Amino acid sequence: MKLNNRKIGSYLLLITLVVLGIVVLETDFIEKIYDKFEDYRLSKIEQIKIEDNSLKGNNQSNINNYGIVAETKDSFYYTLDTTIYKSDKKFKGTEDLFIRPGKDSKDTINILDNWIFYRQFDEIKRMKMDGSSVNTVFKGYSFDMRIFGNWIYFLGAPEYNLYKMDLNGRNREVLVNRDVRDMTIYDGKIYYCYEEDEKYYLKKINQDGSGEVLLLKTEARDLVADSDYIYYIDEDYKLCRLTLKDNSIEKLSNEETFSFVKDDKWIFYTLKGEEDKLGNKGLYRMDLDGNNVLELDGDARLDEIGLGITDDWIFYHSINEEWRTLLNRIGKDGKNASIIENNEVENKYEEKLN
Repeated sequence: MKLNNRKIGSYLLLITLVVLGIVVLETDFIEKIYDKFEDYRLSKIEQIKIEDNSLKGNNQSNINNYGIVAETKDSFYYTLDTTIYKSDKKFKGTEDLFIRPGKDSKDTINILDNWIFYRQFDEIKRMKMDGSSVNTVFKGYSFDMRIFGNWIYFLGAPEYNLYKMDLNGRNREVLVNRDVRDMTIYDGKIYYCYEEDEKYYLKKINQDGSGEVLLLKTEARDLVADSDYIYYIDEDYKLCRLTLKDNSIEKLSNEETFSFVKDDKWIFYTLKGEEDKLGNKGLYRMDLDGNNVLELDGDARLDEIGLGITDDWIFYHSINEEWRTLLNRIGKDGKNASIIENNEVENKYEEKLN
């Protein structure tokens, strides 16, 4: 029996639809199997729970700038290239926490109780503060990882939804199913900026995802909130603050600001670099209202990772003429500037291996 071209075309179409259906079903099936495997894997790592839900892993400003430093009562933890270092408050007795750091850079340090959480390329990992018990709690690209109590909040690529999961990588849920570009958390509220139909919106929600409120229609990044204001950089690289009481906007500088950190007294920032020059321009300090600008290191050329802040110090990545990245520190008063070089760090590879 001969088949005409019409029947052959119909059979081919039917076969194609069946194959596509199988692929879709198998893809969904594979994803479900993977999720079950991941949940099983995560169930076998040490299950931790923090008693104090008010604890946070790092401050808002540091996470905006890739979390290059975190501070505890007795120590600093900071990243340089592919490892995390621990130092006492006098920057002596420095050691690295990895036997073999590997090739992937590490950043976004969050410290909670006896644990260090950090991002390593396309994974979120955790380890104990002595460098032991390294585990992966999330596999996938993430940004803006912030830890509060028993929960990790982060933006997940490629869809940039806002996620929440527990400290063991489990019970993950989507809090905001939008193209979120930036977020921060303060006093039980999540502030976030997202894009929709080429327009930007700044909103707030509760930490459980409820109670959505529109604050402003604007593009805003590097959000830092306190009880009165939200500080941010707008689409024109201008450093601004939004007054929460009446939603009024105040421009703090006419300069183009690339990144900033703040404490309860000052804002520390670097200016957007010129296109024909290396890095971003200088390190400066201003009052919270934009007044009394002070140059701390006008010659520094900061990279995009940029800045970190502790109680007494500003940490910053600079680039020299040889394109080498250096980690620097300077007091908030502009004194005691120093470069933290690789040769200042006591690598413990041989000691640990032996």
